[in-house]
Amino acid sequence: MTGRQAYYFLGRLLGGDDPAPRRGGTLAHWIASGRVSWERLVEVSSRHLVTPALLPAFDQNGLQIPDDLREFLTDLRDLNAQRNEALSVQIEEIGRALNELGIEPVLLKGAAHLSSGLYGHPGDRVLGDLDILIPAEAARDCYLALVKIGYQGYFQTNPGDPYHDHHHLPPLEHHGRKAAVELHLEPVNKRYWDVLSAAEMRADSTALATATARLRRPSLTHQVIQNILHCQSTRRHYPLRARRIPLRHLHDQTLIRRAAGEGIDWPGIRDRFDRAGQGRALRIHLALAERFFDRPRPEGFGLSLRDRAAKAWFLGWPLRG
Repeated sequence: MTGRQAYYFLGRLLGGDDPAPRRGGTLAHWIASGRVSWERLVEVSSRHLVTPALLPAFDQNGLQIPDDLREFLTDLRDLNAQRNEALSVQIEEIGRALNELGIEPVLLKGAAHLSSGLYGHPGDRVLGDLDILIPAEAARDCYLALVKIGYQGYFQTNPGDPYHDHHHLPPLEHHGRKAAVELHLEPVNKRYWDVLSAAEMRADSTALATATARLRRPSLTHQVIQNILHCQSTRRHYPLRARRIPLRHLHDQTLIRRAAGEGIDWPGIRDRFDRAGQGRALRIHLALAERFFDRPRPEGFGLSLRDRAAKAWFLGWPLRG
């Protein structure tokens, strides 16, 4: 099994449905015919940080897997669940510290998905750091509030520093906690501030029910926008991997869209991206989600000839081993 085939298999698997594909047969047929390399699947899924989500995906698709693989995936999911439970405690601790300043922080990306139960099981989503949106005018006070409870980092940045004029502060770390914290002044890289701003994300956010802290999460429409823009930003930041489309981004988007149903403002999203000159990037991203996760593109997102050429350019990388 090549890396190209593994990527395609994983996208279909994590998409949650297994319709008859345009070629190659169903996933069950791939397994029964011996075309699946379990080692290669784990290798590619680990590279894309989606391995803990494989076990429920196999079960939901009714697919049989080897006993040793099931044991491995079960143990991995349980370990990730333990880590994420510790992260949930950490999120509430940070929330309480910021609540004392009169601030209700907005959780972003993985932190929002974990706290809102988007994945259904606490062990299914891999989190690196914790992204938290705060008011820019309170940045120093928020930084000092976390230093007060044991976090370490630095605040002042000078020209030439990678965090000078950045959309989030330098990461803060705590030796007794599982993850670093990034306090965001804006939800996305400054290149995309005209697509999504902190003010409107905060205004459209909703309260999250937690035991001890007042937290908020973005609207599902804003979560989709940030998901796509973060993917764009990642590609620009790592030019040698410029055609890499992480499976975790596409998986997050699939679950957000499934949770939202018809509740996402797609015409509004299209207008935002078009005004910012990012319309092609949006259309290609949605086309790739359709290609690999069987998520139909919303109405009004057809591809031009140039879009199709750009999509073909992308398809050479994410499937490459």
